Amino acid sequence: GRHCLSRAITLEVLLGRRGRSAETQYGIARSSDGGIEAHAWVTCEGRVLLGGEELERFTVMTAPGRELD
Repeated sequence: GRHCLSRAITLEVLLGRRGRSAETQYGIARSSDGGIEAHAWVTCEGRVLLGGEELERFTVMTAPGRELD
């Protein structure tokens, strides 16, 4: 969706305030018109809580110095 990044970050912050270890993840994919699509989703305790639609299309991006599990 259009607002996936702001929703994901908001959920991560709210869960963190409740002592839950959530993580916003970011991905990119090639769109049907040849452009680039970006998406953000939230995981917590191994489960996708928000933005889990069609994740197999996206290549997960990591921050510099951070490794994927």
